[in-house]
Amino acid sequence: MARRPQPSLDAELARDTTASGRAGHATAMASRPDPGVKAPAWDSAVHGTELSNQLLSATISGFTTAPPVLLERYVEPYFDCLRAVWDARSIEIASRIVRGLYPAAQDLAAGARPDDHPVVRRTDAWLNTNRDAPHALRRIIVEQRSHLLRALTAQAAVAPHRPPNLAALG
Repeated sequence: MARRPQPSLDAELARDTTASGRAGHATAMASRPDPGVKAPAWDSAVHGTELSNQLLSATISGFTTAPPVLLERYVEPYFDCLRAVWDARSIEIASRIVRGLYPAAQDLAAGARPDDHPVVRRTDAWLNTNRDAPHALRRIIVEQRSHLLRALTAQAAVAPHRPPNLAALG
C-alpha cells in the first residue's frame, strides 16, 4: 500500500469509513516513502492535537515505515522535542509519541560496535543531559535504548555468518 497514490488511498477510505478504515488510511498515507509525506506526518504527530489516540498510533506506524536514511533527519528533532511533548500532552499521548517515534529501526555498519551506534550515543547524551526529566519519560527512553541495543547486537552477531549474497544487501 505504501506505493499507492493518495487518490487511490482516499478512494479506499471512502469505501471504508469505519474507525479501522480511517486508521488504515492514516497508516498508508504516512507510510509512503517520500520526504514530502514524512514531514507533515511528523508535524501532525508531534505538534498537532487533532488526532485521536488510534489515528495518532496509525500515523506514527506509517511514519516509521521507511528506510533509516529517510528518517535520519528526524533523529535530532526527536530528542529536541521530548521534554516539550511530555510537558504538553497527556501521559497516554506523550507515551505513544515518545515510544513510537524513537528512531529504533537502525542498521549496524559493518565492523561497528552496537554501543557506538550514533542513535545509541545520542540517546545516552540525552539521558546524561536530562537527568531531571520526569522518571516515566526517562524510563521509556531507557527501554527504547535497550531495545535498539539488543537489535544492533543481534545484527553484529549474525553479520559474520551472513551468506555473501545477503551481505551485499546491507
